[in-house]
Amino acid sequence: MKNPYEVLGISQDLPMNKIAPAMAIAMAKKKGTPQEIQIAKQQLSSPERRLAADFTFLSGSDSESVNCILLPDVDETLDVKNYDVNKYDSF
Repeated sequence: MKNPYEVLGISQDLPMNKIAPAMAIAMAKKKGTPQEIQIAKQQLSSPERRLAADFTFLSGSDSESVNCILLPDVDETLDVKNYDVNKYDSF
């Protein structure tokens, strides 16, 4: 699946009402195949799908330059009985 923002040549902060005009511009400039452009428009026209695209395709970076958050090594011998359940009570 291609990044819909790159297919349409738009930024992630573009308002929803500008998606259809961006599709027309992408078609005129032949930024992708008509099918790719239509799929990109469908992905970004729904708030739910756009949110999913925002999390799938990070703004301003490619997948190879994203730094992952590494979790500390987990000791396999940990026992949950030793934890104070009230220590992090936020209520």
